[in-house]
Amino acid sequence: RNGPTWTARISLLAIPLLAVALSRRRGPRVFTKAELAQYVDTRRGLKVAICGQVFDVTKGAEFYAKGAGYGFFAGRDASLAFATGNFKTNLTDNVSSLADAQLLDLQNWVNETYHKKYVYEGVVAGYFYDAKGQPTEDHLRFDERVEKAREAAARQALDVEKYPDCASRRTQSARSVSCKKGRVP
Repeated sequence: RNGPTWTARISLLAIPLLAVALSRRRGPRVFTKAELAQYVDTRRGLKVAICGQVFDVTKGAEFYAKGAGYGFFAGRDASLAFATGNFKTNLTDNVSSLADAQLLDLQNWVNETYHKKYVYEGVVAGYFYDAKGQPTEDHLRFDERVEKAREAAARQALDVEKYPDCASRRTQSARSVSCKKGRVP
């Protein structure tokens, strides 16, 4: 009778669970560029950021460790180089110079490769996210351009279906049109 009641015991047990739930609500971990730069070897772990999202790529050390083919991606967000293939001068997160189709490819890499293959760790403050982990204006523009690129790709796919690939041939004596699937527009 002098100890805590049953409901008080439940509440005391719920506090750690509540703390975990509240910590999850705060959002993703936000890395500074300096913090992210510390994850460039397998002793501490390898982390790569792409489109501002940080992934633990330690299990892919054969690709991302120092001296490996993509070792220059470790400890930074080099989204521009990822899209352009210029691994010397484009090691930056600013992707404003990319064409819409390149942005779409970059977003597909994030969703179809990194989220499926590696552990998501948080975000890095920079071009895509601010110091509080909120999307920047640049990130919102990026998302808009990616959406427009998706819409354009969908329209193009419909056009390919509607208007088949055709080739025309013309000589002095004859003219011909041949199309895949045997249709002539």
